[in-house]
Amino acid sequence: MAARRRLQVGARQSASSRRRLGREAGQKSGRLRQRSAHRPIDTVKRIVYIHDMTKKVADTSLPQMLLDACMCHKVRMAARVVTRAYDDALRPSRLRATQVSVLAAVGARGALSIKSLADALQMERSTLTRNLQPLEERGYVELAPERRYRSRVLTLTPAGRAALVAALPLWEGAQRKLEGRVGRQRWPAMHDALAALAREDRRPE
Repeated sequence: MAARRRLQVGARQSASSRRRLGREAGQKSGRLRQRSAHRPIDTVKRIVYIHDMTKKVADTSLPQMLLDACMCHKVRMAARVVTRAYDDALRPSRLRATQVSVLAAVGARGALSIKSLADALQMERSTLTRNLQPLEERGYVELAPERRYRSRVLTLTPAGRAALVAALPLWEGAQRKLEGRVGRQRWPAMHDALAALAREDRRPE
C-alpha cells in the first residue's frame, strides 16, 4: 500500500510540473510575440556613398596643366632623350656625350683652368671633375700641377685630339638622326632658341 501511495504522489507531482512548465512556456511565447509586433519587418541598413567627381577632376587638372605647360619639365625630358641618343651613337668610341663636349671645349679654348672650363660648359665643378677623371686616365687630357692661386690648367693631348676625331662620324650620325626626328625646317630655330637661352644665362648680374 505504501508503495502504491508513493507512485500516486509522484504521478501528481509530475503532472503539476508539466502544467507549470507549460504555463511558463506559454507566457514566454506571448512575450516574444508582443515584442515582434513592435519590431519593423525590414531592419537592414543601407549606406550610400556619393563621390564628388567634379572635385576629383579639379584636383587633377591643375597638376596636369603644370606638366603640359612647364618649360623646365619639357626641356629636362627632351635633354634625357637627346643625351641618350648621343650616348648610344658614341658607344663604340667609349666616350659619353658629356665627355665629347669636354674634349671639344678644351681643344677649342686651348689651355684653361677647371673653373674656366666649368663656366664655359655651364657645368658644376664636381660633375666636370667626374667627367675629367676617365679622360685623364686614358691620356686624353693633361692636368698640369697647381700653379699660383691653386689653379690647375687643362690641355688636350694628341691622344685626346685623335679620340675626338675618331668620334666625329658617330657624333655626326647622332646629329642627323635627331635632325630627322625634329624636322629639317625646325632644326635651325631650335638651335637658335637654345643658344639664346644659354647666352641669357651667361649675362653678368
